Amino acid sequence: MLPAAAQSGNPPTAASVKVKGKSKKKAGLIDAPITAVTADGRTVILKPNGRWEFAANPPLVPRDSTPPPKKWPESLTLAMKELHKMRSATEVGISFQEYSSRLIDLKASVDEALRQISDPDLKRELRFAIEAYADGLDLWNRQLHTRYPLKQSGDLLREEAKDICEKYGIKDFSTSTSGAEIINSQKALNFIWAFARAAIEKAEKLTLVAR
Repeated sequence: MLPAAAQSGNPPTAASVKVKGKSKKKAGLIDAPITAVTADGRTVILKPNGRWEFAANPPLVPRDSTPPPKKWPESLTLAMKELHKMRSATEVGISFQEYSSRLIDLKASVDEALRQISDPDLKRELRFAIEAYADGLDLWNRQLHTRYPLKQSGDLLREEAKDICEKYGIKDFSTSTSGAEIINSQKALNFIWAFARAAIEKAEKLTLVAR
């Protein structure tokens, strides 16, 4: 227990402190400095000359203000893997049947992730990606059911996909001899898939930033 003077912050004299240990040759004298801690956490030193002195407080170590890493649900990890698989498949080539099958699994994965995350920006990008792939399937299906000879050439009338063309700003079309506007389905698909890829990249950056 420190003397009242030390606890109050006023350096006491050696006479006001009872020092335990072996006896001294003279009252009030000690062989080596003695340290003690006050109630408020300060360190005081009793020197051999009988005077008290407050020790310099050690520098404060700043606390790490970095927030702990955010743990994303496993469903989001799986959804991002499926999105990357679809992106790779559209880049190297994929059949209509495989694309349709992949989209079913992809939508199920993304829907599950959307139910388990709350970040509005991330949810928006995931929805953009799955919506673009779904619109790609819709346009592809319309082309497969268009009239001859457009069906054979991979084209379709712009009027048959006017809503999709306007939604994605697709303006690359040709004009037939009859004056009808024709779009190439593969070019249109690549244009739509570019929107999906951009959404996937934004979603990936958002997950990294949040970590």
